[in-house]
Amino acid sequence: MDKTCVFAIFYVTMIYFIQNGLCQYREASQLLQDLRRGYERHVPPTRTSGSHVSVKIHPSIVRINDLNENREALSATISLSMNWSDLRLGWNPAQYAGVEKLYLPADTIWLPDITVHNTVEGLMPEHSTSQLVEVSHIGHVLMVSVLHAETYCKMTLTGYPRDVHECDVIIGSWMYSAKFLILESWAGGTMIEDVPLSANIDEAIPARDGRSWNLLGRAGRAKIQLVTYECCPDEQYVQLRISLTLKRHAPYLSTQLWLFFLLLPALTAFQFLILPDNDNRIVYGLVVVLAHLVFFVHVSSMVPFSFEPPRIGILATVNLVVSAIALLMSIVIAKTATAPNKLCLKLIQFLPCCGIQDHSAESVTGKHFRPPKPSDETKHLMTPNDTNAVEYIELVDTHNKTKSSESQLLTNIHKEIACIKDIMRDNLQKKQYLETSRRTCNLLDNVLLCVLLFSLIVNIIVLVVL
Repeated sequence: MDKTCVFAIFYVTMIYFIQNGLCQYREASQLLQDLRRGYERHVPPTRTSGSHVSVKIHPSIVRINDLNENREALSATISLSMNWSDLRLGWNPAQYAGVEKLYLPADTIWLPDITVHNTVEGLMPEHSTSQLVEVSHIGHVLMVSVLHAETYCKMTLTGYPRDVHECDVIIGSWMYSAKFLILESWAGGTMIEDVPLSANIDEAIPARDGRSWNLLGRAGRAKIQLVTYECCPDEQYVQLRISLTLKRHAPYLSTQLWLFFLLLPALTAFQFLILPDNDNRIVYGLVVVLAHLVFFVHVSSMVPFSFEPPRIGILATVNLVVSAIALLMSIVIAKTATAPNKLCLKLIQFLPCCGIQDHSAESVTGKHFRPPKPSDETKHLMTPNDTNAVEYIELVDTHNKTKSSESQLLTNIHKEIACIKDIMRDNLQKKQYLETSRRTCNLLDNVLLCVLLFSLIVNIIVLVVL
């Protein structure tokens, strides 16, 4: 008897739930038919001709897909929740077996034409017609749509690769002015301080090309504002402006640039530690200039030419110019250190040696020796009382020839001595000039080394400030 009662209660309960479910199904179907009867989806749900539709909106950033410098475009996925009232979709739950909510296809009711305005290609991301909307018995409509938008973003790459960009996503109605449709925040105000970011997004949002961006603050800001277009100066339209602050996340690129900006200026300064007379010094400086040139081309290829040059690009240009100037100074110093000896040899080859010897001989003999004149010798040997004139004349001639030979020999000796003195004096002057040149070159090397080390410090300061 007890088992029979239990089975009877079970069967009765099952029949009740089945009948109740069938009843709700029939009532929901009937409700849907009643709601569609006379409903025009192209007419906004305004109570009077002068009233407006208030749409409460709540944006959420699902993902930052990409931020393209070449196109200045931000690609983002945005979840947009909208809520408005349509009294034509209200009903009494008691008349329809307690049904309080319906889920209808979005293309069967009126929808606000809210979409993204500042798209790059001019194409408006449309709501999916296959999605559903939630309709409550008091006429409240809830719609949650996902928009994949590529919007224009004005970018400035002066701080590359630590650049920060402020990008806006503008959402609003294209046709309905503020007289017919207004936007409100979920809480009822006109300011949305924190536009939430989806919880499953990492701190560094990866782009499709392998780069990453950080959404500063992990949220955006949104503001509802009234705008006026040039085509319709008498009408005001409501817009929702979402502001996103994005910072490039490229730690490896920053480390790479740091390395090159410190290494190349140090190599430029190192060439002035090589001796000026070393032929490899100029070759080394040329290799350093080529390294600067390759790095400059590499940095230039990272940034589109339509942008203002980044600070690292200006710094790379300055380093390239400094390395070229350092190479020219190195060549001048090397030639100055080795030129005096060769220059003197060339001058000695081209100048007439006899002229130098005559000039030297005159300077020497004028001070130390004056050859005797033949007339003096004649006066000394010839006397008026001498009767053997011919013999005396022959003796005088022989004596004069001997004296002339001795005088010529002494003159030649003094000339040779003068030439030797001139050569020794020239060699001493060359040595002194060469020593002075080497000291000057060493001083210039030290000065340029200090200047280039100072430029290295400037590079470090600029990189720290960046």
